[in-house]
Amino acid sequence: MCWMARTPIPGSLNGHFGYSTQLSRFDVTTGTVVFDKVAKTGSVDISIDTKSVNTANATFNEHIQGEDFLDTVKFPTATFKSTKVVSRATSLSLSRVNSRSRV
Repeated sequence: MCWMARTPIPGSLNGHFGYSTQLSRFDVTTGTVVFDKVAKTGSVDISIDTKSVNTANATFNEHIQGEDFLDTVKFPTATFKSTKVVSRATSLSLSRVNSRSRV
């Protein structure tokens, strides 16, 4: 099974001392998720355009892109690449390397 990442990746940012949750997503993503049920192996390789963060508020989008959060000027791309995928009876477990990469 292979899944191509072409849809927004959802996320959330808990804030205000746990009293509220800011929902957000990244609208521009690319990558693949591959899982072989027979061999019980797989891989994940995702790239995210950090400037595509969407909080449904233009002012907050600009704030999130700033140096205090995503710093999209220095890090326009975030990547997720698995180093190991472990098949379990009812679920998958992913090991990963997270990075923000300069492009």
